[in-house]
Amino acid sequence: MIDYQGKRITSARLERSLRISLIAGGLGSVWFIFCQPQQILTVMIRNYLHATDQQLGTFVAILNMAGLFHLGAIYLYSRTDRIKPVWIITTILSRSSAFFISAAALYVYWGGDKTIALWAVMTVSLILTYAMGNISGSGWWTWISALIPEKSRSSYFGKRSSLAQLMNIIFFFSATWLLDHFSVNIFLIYGLIYFVVGLLGVADILLHIAVPEPVNAHEKKTFALCTLMEPVKNKTFILFALVTGFSVLSIFIAAPFLAPHITSPRTVGAPNIWLGIMFLISQLTWMVIAPFWGMMMDRMGQKPIVLLGLLHPLCYPLYLILRPDNYTIILPLISIWTGIFAPAFWEGINQMMLALVPSKNRTAYVAWYWALLGIIGSMGNLLGGFIMENTGSLNLTVMSTLAMTALSFLIFSRINSPETARLDQIFSLITTPSVYRTYAQLTTLSGTVRPDRVRKALKDVKSKSGILAFEEVKSRLDDPVRSVREEAVYAMGRIGTPEARDVLIQHLNNPESLVRPETAAALGIMQDLTAIPYLVDALYTGDEELQEESALALGKLRSEESVKALKQIIRENRSQRVKVSSAQGIAQQNKLEAVEEIMNLWEQTSNKVLKNQLSISLGNIIGDPGGFYRCVTGTQENRDKAISNLFKDVYTRLKRLSNLDSGYVSHIIRDSLPLVEETYFRHEYSQSFSKMYTIILNLIFRKLEIMGYKGKPEEADSFLKKKDSLLYLGSHLYNRLERFRVEKGVEPQHTDILLGVYFLKSYCKREINRSRKS
Repeated sequence: MIDYQGKRITSARLERSLRISLIAGGLGSVWFIFCQPQQILTVMIRNYLHATDQQLGTFVAILNMAGLFHLGAIYLYSRTDRIKPVWIITTILSRSSAFFISAAALYVYWGGDKTIALWAVMTVSLILTYAMGNISGSGWWTWISALIPEKSRSSYFGKRSSLAQLMNIIFFFSATWLLDHFSVNIFLIYGLIYFVVGLLGVADILLHIAVPEPVNAHEKKTFALCTLMEPVKNKTFILFALVTGFSVLSIFIAAPFLAPHITSPRTVGAPNIWLGIMFLISQLTWMVIAPFWGMMMDRMGQKPIVLLGLLHPLCYPLYLILRPDNYTIILPLISIWTGIFAPAFWEGINQMMLALVPSKNRTAYVAWYWALLGIIGSMGNLLGGFIMENTGSLNLTVMSTLAMTALSFLIFSRINSPETARLDQIFSLITTPSVYRTYAQLTTLSGTVRPDRVRKALKDVKSKSGILAFEEVKSRLDDPVRSVREEAVYAMGRIGTPEARDVLIQHLNNPESLVRPETAAALGIMQDLTAIPYLVDALYTGDEELQEESALALGKLRSEESVKALKQIIRENRSQRVKVSSAQGIAQQNKLEAVEEIMNLWEQTSNKVLKNQLSISLGNIIGDPGGFYRCVTGTQENRDKAISNLFKDVYTRLKRLSNLDSGYVSHIIRDSLPLVEETYFRHEYSQSFSKMYTIILNLIFRKLEIMGYKGKPEEADSFLKKKDSLLYLGSHLYNRLERFRVEKGVEPQHTDILLGVYFLKSYCKREINRSRKS
């Protein structure tokens, strides 16, 4: 970008300028909180200058109607080459309204007439605060939005809002404390407060002199009716502006009358300091939550956040139960609720507006937006003033706000907007605790910190909340540190969105990528079937490690296509590692077919580690996945403990099963299984295996007898394969092990016995469950 002096706006200069605008916004926010019709000004007008409810409602309504002056910006900026000088001059005049309000307060302090002061305050607020401010305010939005990259715009305004709330807390709380402790000289305090506020408001504008204006921020055009009316012809924009205005109208029905209700001696009678306490609580909450909402809008879209923000008037019914003896409890609750949800609405509607308007003729769109917002919103103030003046009922006023807000919510939800997440997705996300941990880690993930901190942050990225960190995780896939790259891949797999899948597939297909094996594993975790062709391709184009991980990943993707590819790998001339991984993959999908493939590989390899892997795969087929793993891994002490627990579990299940078949089962419990266990722990595996083989065969043939099988013993496997897959697995497995032992003269391994015990456990579990159902 280039500014009007022909100087380049570098990233460093842009960052410095936005920081200045951030600080200036903090100062200017104090002026807004005091000079707009909010708690301080409305209490002064209603409770001290004695305006009626109708006058207060009309005053606020007229100020909002002054939003029409925003349309003057379209003509004003059509006559100028630049935005910045015009905005600075007109806005300094606008901010000077605080000095006039200060003068009106001091006039009353020195004995002047309150009615004159009331009309002076209202007139000055209309002419200077709103007319002068509105006629150029749209230009600021055009200027600043041209400076800030769109993808980070909401986050920036969230931070700006957060700093503004901090400044507001300090000055608002100080003001209410002064008003309470020097109430005898209340108008002197008001005079001093508004004088300081005026200085801060002007300082905000002067600081913006250092912020550059890009040459593309504004294009001077001859004023024409078509330029003025272009936003009105944009159906999406005008519908959004009208519905947003209606939402503001709903909130404004009750809003101006809440602070006077709290402090009035005729109602609750809380001290003025309680307005400060409420403000302190709500703005501290706002300060913490606003950057979060900004980040959510950048990543999930503005519309669902705005809809959540429309929930903030739901706390209004609590005002109706306020009493002098309970306001110390209820007011903080109202403040917390407001601080959480109000920034989602007020920040969200502005960011949604900027997302909807085109960059060309942006000033006209912004002007129409603010004009319609002010005009329509003012109807709420008039309606609220009318209700209060004629009924005196805050109950009716609040109920009207709630009814209109509910209607606003329904209408707003039907607005077409740029692609966003659904409201239920956002609600699910913000009610997930891990989302706040992910949010807190974003700075670490995107910053220049130690690799171990980045790696730890990546481990904290969870499936549901990880979508917020997608861009940060993606950037770490090419990190110079290997452990960070690998952790980023697994984090991307946990995120699990289609976008995450596409990024992983790109790395899987890229021969230059340093994380291809980890990428294959992550695609398996995601269980997205669209990854199958790419994983199959990796079986033929990658190195051994990539082939191994791709085979295991295909095993997790349950489909005939993946099983077919893995079978083909086993038949080809591949390394034992790749074949074993392929067999493990099949084992996760097809129990019957996997046993044959695994047993073939088991007989071919002499590698103890690979044999253990294959035994674990067989255990996963026979029983609960992961259960057999505990019996063959870890320290010897822990393995022995897991195996002892396995035997105990089988004894317990057999005893329960003996009630159904007391004959042979009792014999197993009393004689056979104790001998298997005893010889196993003496490492007499040959004797232990023979006894286990006898138990399984007798158990299976007893079951065949019950099933009415009359065929030959050697044909039993074919019968069981059709009728009972678990018995088939046990029979086929142990027959193969026995044949291998006899034909090859190979001594049984400890895992051979454990597989038999694990089979007994699964068999007992199934039979017990069947008996319960029958």
